[in-house]
Amino acid sequence: LWSDYGHSHAGPWIHKHMVACITASIELATLDDANLTYIPGSAILERAQTSLRYAVPFKNPKTGKAEKVDLIPDALFGLEYNIDGKKSYRFFLVEADRASEPSRTTKFNRKSHLRNILQYREYVGGGLYKDHLKLTAGLLVLNVTTSEQTMRKMIELTGEVSPRGNTYMLFQVAGEFGRFFKPPKPMLGLATDQWRRAELEGIDIATA
Repeated sequence: LWSDYGHSHAGPWIHKHMVACITASIELATLDDANLTYIPGSAILERAQTSLRYAVPFKNPKTGKAEKVDLIPDALFGLEYNIDGKKSYRFFLVEADRASEPSRTTKFNRKSHLRNILQYREYVGGGLYKDHLKLTAGLLVLNVTTSEQTMRKMIELTGEVSPRGNTYMLFQVAGEFGRFFKPPKPMLGLATDQWRRAELEGIDIATA
């Protein structure tokens, strides 16, 4: 359905398709679970009267100087959990990577895994999202990439930034969007399978 608060990147079509498949797969999985309700990102943004773009301050690890760069996640959605008549909520940002982003860059004006991790440490770990999106429930970042090797690098890098463990950066692989692209069937495992975390046990997002 059309919404003035719908969010879309101006990037390559295949990247947009990957993001749409991720969120659609999770929404489809909720239809098979009477205890889960999918909340589209447009509804969250409309309620907060804002866009998904947000300038996040962080310290550049190379220069030690404070910088502020726009954080633009690929997608936003929420899940409502209804357990024994009691409702709870959790919200999610999506970062889809077709193994095209570098782990590190010499200039922070180019997006990289490290810049993402540092920005999310401030935005999620520092609670900036609560004011931006007008949320009181927790927010997790779903990082979906196309290879095990890239995922391991991202998890290792997250562990370097958060050596005691990171609770909100989650990782899974969607190989269908790798080098040889094939339109996938619904990837229901994104909702039901374990998401990996740095230095901590994995979790599944379908469980409250």
